[in-house]
Amino acid sequence: MKRGRMTGRRIQEPLKEISEALRNWLTSAKKVAVLGIGSGLRGDDALGPVFIRMMKRRVGKKVRLYDCGTVPESFTGPIKRFRPTHLLMIDAAQMDLAPGQIRFITPDKIGGIPISTHAIPLNVLSEYFASTIGCKVALLGVQPKTVGFDEMLSKDVEVALERLADVVEHGLSEL
Repeated sequence: MKRGRMTGRRIQEPLKEISEALRNWLTSAKKVAVLGIGSGLRGDDALGPVFIRMMKRRVGKKVRLYDCGTVPESFTGPIKRFRPTHLLMIDAAQMDLAPGQIRFITPDKIGGIPISTHAIPLNVLSEYFASTIGCKVALLGVQPKTVGFDEMLSKDVEVALERLADVVEHGLSEL
């Protein structure tokens, strides 16, 4: 597939697969923690915190939203007290895809995703939550276009965020 802006059917097919993967992953969910991870100062890396703000009025009582910024490890206490059955991380992920492309990434694949703005790698964090809480962990990664300092979200990632919010809202609606 060519790099660059995605349109039409090329966007719909991955979203359909992501929606299905998310629904399957959430099958036995009782409580879900959603972590928005990223830096508001680094362009598209802000997508995690922006996603959390977008979702504030779109989730039910069995879902907790956490704007973790670049230090998701600082939220381990509140997340452990919530005791989610499922923990979903939302973050920019360098996947060598076209900007704005989204992937549902399972824990066995998280270690291979280089995300340089975090002190603790997400695979270590996901293993910690899985072992201490016993929850299922997954990542919804969005390919950034730019992560330079003092940049705005790119149009590609803004579009991806809107679509991702709809997919996640639909997936969580059955809780």
